[in-house]
Amino acid sequence: MPSALSAVKVVRDGLEFTFDKATGAISRNDQRIANLGDVDRVQLRTIHDSESADDYRLSLVLKDQQKLFLGQTSDSESIVAAAEEIADLIDVPIHRK
Repeated sequence: MPSALSAVKVVRDGLEFTFDKATGAISRNDQRIANLGDVDRVQLRTIHDSESADDYRLSLVLKDQQKLFLGQTSDSESIVAAAEEIADLIDVPIHRK
């Protein structure tokens, strides 16, 4: 189901990503880096670590298979919430690795 949201802002590691339906733009720190229509899927990867907590990496995979790294954290709840918001906004699936 398409999202009722018109924009999502994600802040990670000092970078601000904006996903704006009105302009069709994905921006990093106010610079356009891709179009919403270029996104094939949201990718959420679990990085297992035997000595500490797992990390979770959030990326966008574009239709040309290029990846846009959005952030990495050990806080699974916040990164899953961000992935779901982005996927809902641009109506693409989440691929978990």
